[in-house]
Order: sequence, then structure tokens, then C-alpha cells
Amino acid sequence: MATFIVNQEIATQEPVIEVTIDPKNPLPPGRHRFRLVVVDDSKNTSAGDEIEVIIADQTAPNAVLNGPKIVATGNSFNLDGSKSFDLGGGSITSYLFTYLGQSLVITPPIIRPPIISTVPIGTGTVVNPGVLTGVTRPIDSVVNPS
Repeated sequence: MATFIVNQEIATQEPVIEVTIDPKNPLPPGRHRFRLVVVDDSKNTSAGDEIEVIIADQTAPNAVLNGPKIVATGNSFNLDGSKSFDLGGGSITSYLFTYLGQSLVITPPIIRPPIISTVPIGTGTVVNPGVLTGVTRPIDSVVNPS
């Protein structure tokens, strides 16, 4: 039994874990993503594997769309809505498929602080950024763009 919090890992030595839901704070209907990363006895870490779990509304029908995760360029493929269901006792009479465009993969930016070299006044001149030579003009600091 485990209470999951968004973006907090739960470490265990067991391959199966129960996602414990608080009845006062259930997951809202819709798709929820979970990730698994495994570590071996040499401390090597795997790439993550992810799934989506659908939390279903019990009155409205629930769409479940399946399809291949990878398709070779130029090949056709099937989208499958046959696992859609209606817990309220109704039956699915229509499937409305829509292409939403290419997904964007957003990764956090790599932020590098500037490299600042403080040089006492009157000890050099700037010939090239980051290179000090001679004593002809006072400078306060040199910023080395990388």
C-alpha cells in the first residue's frame, strides 16, 4: 500500500505496489501517468517506462484509445477504441477520432551561470574577452561568454 504524490518516487524492493487512494481525495476522472525505473545490484539505473491509467466516470461513457507506441515512417497503423465502455449501463454507439497534431517534447532548460572574473582596477586591459594583458586601461571585471 502506498500513497503516491506527484513527482515523488516510492522505492521498494518488491516488483508490485498498490496505489492506495484516499476516499476523501480520490484521483479525478481521466488519464494518470505512472513511471517505473529499476536499479540493479551494480547500481545501474534503467530508463523509465510509463503507463497511463484511466480513472473512469461511472455515469458518462469512457473513451479508451489504444494504438502502437512506435510506427515506422510511411507506414499506416490502426487506432482502436474498442475498449471504451459505459459503466452506467449504456452502450457505445459512435467513435469520434481526431488527429491533434505532432506532440511537443518539452525538457527543462539547462541553466548555466555566467563566469565572472573580478580583476582589481588598473591591473590589465581586455584584448579578447576573458584574456588580460598589459596595464593600459582600468577594468572592473571581465565576463567570459561561454
